[in-house]
Amino acid sequence: MKQLIITLLIASSFSSINAQYGVYKTYEDYQNGKLIEYSESGARISIRFNKFTLTFQDEKGETVKYKLGEENIWGYQFGPRLFRLDEKNEPWLITEFGDLVVYLYHTSVAYPQGDEIVYKFNPAAPMKVSIGKNGKMEKLTKDYLLSVFKDDPETLAALKKVKSKPAALFEFLLNG
Repeated sequence: MKQLIITLLIASSFSSINAQYGVYKTYEDYQNGKLIEYSESGARISIRFNKFTLTFQDEKGETVKYKLGEENIWGYQFGPRLFRLDEKNEPWLITEFGDLVVYLYHTSVAYPQGDEIVYKFNPAAPMKVSIGKNGKMEKLTKDYLLSVFKDDPETLAALKKVKSKPAALFEFLLNG
């Protein structure tokens, strides 16, 4: 299947956290910058039987594992990428558009290229959306975006011309 490559500029505040690896136990921890920080060395995400495990090394070089679904965490920082867990404890990559947050499915690949981040993903992959990083995560649909932009006639008119596929909606947000 054809893959879509999208480039986003990293916000200046985003670049200040680009070397961090660790876990946020709660949304409040994220808001207050209380990252349980680990070394980049040995940091990895693995999936087995649809269960995710985060593996890090602490300051002593010892391995620390978080089994998502068994450990109660809000999300994690993996270099420049911030992930949030959904109700099924699956990680979703956070992409912000002001107060509107779009979540890319965990199979998306995001990697830094200079001052930019490149997302490479399958356009058929699901996406979710919320208002704010701790808002209820819902499926990204055209109807959802129409309700968000109902008080912005110019954006609303442009959105009505966009196809209903998640990749087209995401591209609209990038270019809008």
